[in-house]
Amino acid sequence: METPEQLPLLDFSLLNYGLEDIATINLESNKHVQLFCRKMEDTIRNFEPRIKSIKVGSKNALDMRDMCFHFRVEAILHASPDNESIVFDSAINPMSKAVDVTESTR
Repeated sequence: METPEQLPLLDFSLLNYGLEDIATINLESNKHVQLFCRKMEDTIRNFEPRIKSIKVGSKNALDMRDMCFHFRVEAILHASPDNESIVFDSAINPMSKAVDVTESTR
């Protein structure tokens, strides 16, 4: 959501919490997939301060074999006493809106 220039803190408010509806994204377009990945990184960065060094990526757009969009989230969880690397492999089926998130061992 575009926020007025004179209200910059709205970008970090509940008004912008979360991601846009996956049904509105053209997952067959690599450009849109990359924009979605950047938006997810920004959302995590803005609303989860314990998570740093966030990287969200996808090797390709919509996988026609299973009609899912596959992506990976890699980050560092800053927690006491030690930081922890976290990796999640995820798949979204835009037709059924099913989401599958699996913790990966890398």
